[in-house]
Amino acid sequence: MVYDYLVIAAGAESNTPGLPGADAGAFTFRSPVQAERIQTELDRLLLEQGRVRIVLAGGGTEGVEVGGEIADRIDSRGRGKDLEEGEVSVSIIEGQPRLLPCFPSGVGEFAGQYLKGRGVTVLTGERIAALEPGQVTLQSGRSLRSDLLIWTGGIRPSALIRNLSLAKDRNGWLLVDEMLRCRDDARIFGVGDAVSIRGPEGTVPVSRLAYHALDQAAVAGGNIASAVAGGEMQKYRPRQRRQLISLGRNMGISATAEGFVTGAWVVGLKKAVERAHLLGYLGRPLVNGILSRIPGAGILDRLRSNSGRGGVSRD
Repeated sequence: MVYDYLVIAAGAESNTPGLPGADAGAFTFRSPVQAERIQTELDRLLLEQGRVRIVLAGGGTEGVEVGGEIADRIDSRGRGKDLEEGEVSVSIIEGQPRLLPCFPSGVGEFAGQYLKGRGVTVLTGERIAALEPGQVTLQSGRSLRSDLLIWTGGIRPSALIRNLSLAKDRNGWLLVDEMLRCRDDARIFGVGDAVSIRGPEGTVPVSRLAYHALDQAAVAGGNIASAVAGGEMQKYRPRQRRQLISLGRNMGISATAEGFVTGAWVVGLKKAVERAHLLGYLGRPLVNGILSRIPGAGILDRLRSNSGRGGVSRD
């Protein structure tokens, strides 16, 4: 491959940690196509079967959001009463002691109580030990029937990243410095889920969330422009923002490191933010649309004026 500069943004894929049968027997949830497949299979089961058992492997953000959406779908298909009475079941399995383990404890507790109130079963401190067609066995020895298994239990580096002969951390993520340059080639930059950022004092803690990837993209693009022009590169500094989590159409959580608030308005806000990004991309030329929505837009102008702000810091 010939390049002047290369940006790697290969993302991640669902992590089924060596569990036999998981890749073939579980639906993953990493793309719109996969989401459509899950919806089609769920609708088929609700239409054709009396008793339906749905299992979600993982109780992080993805798991609780999918759990809420599935409860909504069951209700919209006229089987909400069956969910309440146990004829249809939805179970979330989380290996940590609580849901949403990366958030303050109250966030996971609220999510668990709300989902339980909708008829969802929450099993924390449990992990899947074995899979057979139609059945999930937990490490505790408990078995669950499973007509539909959805894997929402974490991510791992994509096959592209795994096959690259570039420096990686012990978990296989691409190692980059604070300017987002790969250690083996300063002309290669990495952004998003694919990377682990390492500074002089160790790993820079960054959650694998979309807004961090957007900030990183702005920094990497600015640093490439600066490198071409012979200018000074900027360090990426993660900024913590409010996280919006939906638990279905009628409840959401807005969380920060300091606390959280809840309500249906959070769902509306989250959809508005998603819609604003989508319309921005579709309604403008590609580059202008993306730059206009990236926190820290106008980075090239700021680089020229030597006044880094918004996800960028100067030595």
